[in-house]
Amino acid sequence: MVKTQSGYFPEELLLQSNETKTNYFKSITIPHRRLKEALDVLLINILEPADTLVFLVFGVTGVGKTTLRLRLEKMLLEEFLPSLRKNPGQIAVAGIEAIPASGGKFSYKDYYTRALEALNEVLIEYKVDYGIHRDEGNDLGLLNRAARQDAPALRLAMEKVFRYRQLEAFTVDEA
Repeated sequence: MVKTQSGYFPEELLLQSNETKTNYFKSITIPHRRLKEALDVLLINILEPADTLVFLVFGVTGVGKTTLRLRLEKMLLEEFLPSLRKNPGQIAVAGIEAIPASGGKFSYKDYYTRALEALNEVLIEYKVDYGIHRDEGNDLGLLNRAARQDAPALRLAMEKVFRYRQLEAFTVDEA
């Protein structure tokens, strides 16, 4: 075994191909003090909220933000497991990876749809604003379903899912 600052790795690894070495080291997660501190702060603030409801974690690519999010979600699920056992309809923790804006314009409709999918909401494509106007329909008053589905209706559906499914934490990982 060869000793490094973060531990040991097998000496025979040095004789392997570059691809094998790279794969070996990519599979290792080395705990970072700052990430541990960030995780602790997030856990305390989510489990014992004061006046802050939204937290922003940012850093350069590859620093571990997604790893932090996944660990946070796992730890929160473990924490809320007794509550989930008592109430199987509850969704305590959920999260999504937000898609970057295309052409410089953020799609709220896409964001709310992805959030509803992460929350296992049913019939997402039927979340519509039923404020029907005569000019939107044909002679029979039928409407194009895709035209009716809009961001405000999806947002309202998401807010209701948050409330009724007793969501404790929702994470967004922006790519």
